[in-house]
Amino acid sequence: MLISETHLKSKLQLKIPGYFVYRQNEVTPQGEAYRGLAVLVKRTLVHQAVEPKRLDTLYALGVDIQVGVGEMRLYAAYRAPSRPLRVQEVRDLLLTAPPTTSTIVAGDLNAKHQAWQNTTSNTTGEQLVRDASAYDYEIAGPREPTRLDPVGPHRDSVLDIVVYRGLRAPPTQEVLTDLPSDHRPVLLVFREPATTTGPPKSLVHTDWATFHQTLAAFERPALVKTPEEVDAAAVEISRSTTDSTARLLKHQAEIRDRQDPLPHLIRKMLEEKREAKKLLATY
Repeated sequence: MLISETHLKSKLQLKIPGYFVYRQNEVTPQGEAYRGLAVLVKRTLVHQAVEPKRLDTLYALGVDIQVGVGEMRLYAAYRAPSRPLRVQEVRDLLLTAPPTTSTIVAGDLNAKHQAWQNTTSNTTGEQLVRDASAYDYEIAGPREPTRLDPVGPHRDSVLDIVVYRGLRAPPTQEVLTDLPSDHRPVLLVFREPATTTGPPKSLVHTDWATFHQTLAAFERPALVKTPEEVDAAAVEISRSTTDSTARLLKHQAEIRDRQDPLPHLIRKMLEEKREAKKLLATY
């Protein structure tokens, strides 16, 4: 989870169960929190912080995540609209990673261009497009606005974009309308399998008291006299023990994050909620 403009002071904690939090706080000389970045990574993923780079026109916070047999480097990024962007800083974030590392810079760069669904382009957007063409990296934005203008829908814009290099396929992007904000979050989906710290194990519980009761009720074979009868009795005892064990094992559900898609009804309700919010935002 890449978050920009967190507006958090150092004394304030940011905790979400199951996630490790990387933070970069920004404070004015007067002690007011502003801007700021955060990257939240699921604890089951293999990850580590990227050494911070000195940047003059861009804020960036990076984390390396293991995917497949390699790494993916993710940067949460933000550029203040009052500060002209040096596109070389974006390029450096992408090109200083190892050649085998896919790199993503995502966030509100306040860059507009018709290439990512804006009606007009600004200087920053045009500079990024030219630099991407010259240095062979990609820029993509969602199909819907990420920032709602209070003047009206005709002023809405796509400010939150993804700049990337080395991906096997472009990421899919979906603008979410679940939060009551003029800046909408964007769901990114990469076709890169993540490396976890190991699959969760199934927990097994055996009811030994019932097991002993079952064996106590077992009728032993009659007195055996021949080797054949001994073999037959051994087979019968082994079969009874195995059957009793199989019946008494209680497999608990695996402890894991839900990865299956939501039920169709729930997904439909969420879609209706998002459409209603879009309609409300136009009035």
